[in-house]
Order: sequence, then C-alpha cells, then structure tokens
Amino acid sequence: MADLPPRTTSTSKLAARRHTVADMEATPFVSGAVAAPLMSAILRLGPSRVETQHEDDTMTFSNSFVSAASDTFVSAARDDFEIASAKEAQIGGLRDELNPEANKVNAIAFFAVVAKSVGLDNPSFKGRKAVAGEFRDLAASFGMKEAKAKMVCENAIKFSRHPVFADAVAIAAEVAEVGGFAQEIGSTFDAEGITTQSKLVKLLNPKAEVSAADEFALAALKKVGAAKADVKITKAAICTGTIADDDAIQLLLDAAARIDPRVAEVAATLVDALNSGSLEIEVSDYR
Repeated sequence: MADLPPRTTSTSKLAARRHTVADMEATPFVSGAVAAPLMSAILRLGPSRVETQHEDDTMTFSNSFVSAASDTFVSAARDDFEIASAKEAQIGGLRDELNPEANKVNAIAFFAVVAKSVGLDNPSFKGRKAVAGEFRDLAASFGMKEAKAKMVCENAIKFSRHPVFADAVAIAAEVAEVGGFAQEIGSTFDAEGITTQSKLVKLLNPKAEVSAADEFALAALKKVGAAKADVKITKAAICTGTIADDDAIQLLLDAAARIDPRVAEVAATLVDALNSGSLEIEVSDYR
C-alpha cells in the first residue's frame, strides 16, 4: 500500500502558528464558562450572523470566536481527519479487492463435506462426542482460536444438514471432487444472496419467531436481573422459578398501570394474592 503524501501546510497556516508569547498575550481570551453560552447565542443567530469562508483551505469565522492558537489546532484536526478518511478509503478498497468473505463461506462449505464424511450430520450415534472433539481439534489446527473453531464446526455441521446445501454436500462427500462442488455451491450462494460469512451464519441459524407477549416477558425478567441461564421457556410459561418471576410480574403490572391508572389498584395486591393462594379465580367451562 502506497504511503500518503506528507502533510502540507500553507504559508498562512505557518504564519498563524508562529505567534510570539507577546502576540498570544495580546489576543483576547474568553474562558470556557463564558465561551459556551456565547457560542450558543451566536449559533442561534443563524448563518446571517456567522459567516464562514475558505482561505488557503482554512476555515475562519468572521466573529473570531477561536483564538489564533486554537485556529492552528483546527487546521491540524482537519488535516488528520482528511488523512484518516483517505486511509479508510484505501483499506476499504483493498478489502473489496481481496474479498476474504468469499474464502470464509467457501471454507465452511468445504468443512461441511468433512463433517458429512465423518457422520456428524447425524445428530446421534455411538461415539459421536469423540468424533466431534476430533473435528473441533482439526479446525483449531488451522490456526483458529477456540471460540472461532467452535463456531466454524457448529455451522459446518448445520451446513451439511441444511436443505439448501445437503444434496450437494452428500454428493461431494462421495466423489471427493472439490472443483465441481465449489462451482455448484458458488451458484447456490449467488441464488441465496450469500456474500459474507455473517449472512451464511444467519441462514444456518434462523431465529425462532417470538410473540410480542413473550418478548415482554423475557424483557421484564432481564430487567429485574434474572440470569439468562435461569430462564426456562416452555409452551406453558416463561419463568425462572425464583423471586425474579414476582418482580417481573410486578414490573409488567406497573407498566400496565402507566397506560391505565386503574390497573394500579390490582397491581398493588395481585402478586401477593397469587403467592398466598387467597386469589380465587372462577373458570367457566363453555361447551
């Protein structure tokens, strides 16, 4: 990557930076306590009262709200912001040119064939745990850290089972021909819009749809401090079996009372009534 040209400084910038101590002492100084409200007032006046102009690529303000010393730092800041933007553009261009994402998705696809060949597409068989351990060790031998190796192995196995890829993976595991598989899977990636590893992982790990009520229940438990590992989700309930459930219920009742204050009368006693067993609920059986 070529280095950026050295920073150039205009004559006016250099002159601004060569103030003597006497010059700086002669420059009016405004304290921060005064400057802040002053600037707010100036900005409220709008562009008709605050005019900007470009001279030698340096922005100056007609009301001289910055001192000469500060103006040199404005120039220095502008220079480094522009250099940072130029470097980021170069990095982005190089990344687009090299396109490592294509290799990442292909690697998971190839590793899925390995998973299939050792039977890991089967969720249960005798000795599977040992085989899965060796599979993860193999991934780690590619230079991956433990967490990444785990992620790659899990998604390679899911890839081998996924209905979009399973047939191609099964054939590749039998014929062991990389080129044909790469071509076929590349076409599938194009059809599915898979251009990055994150998109592939998202396809392989679809999120289950959660109802609005379940989202609120989970959010309430989280808000009252329930640990994620303690939350049990079943068809019947979302709960922890701890005092956190009571706190979450009370929180949701308090929230309902913010919508309709009449709920507050129930919210104050409902949780205690439920826990004491004193609440009688009549259920009508309509047949």
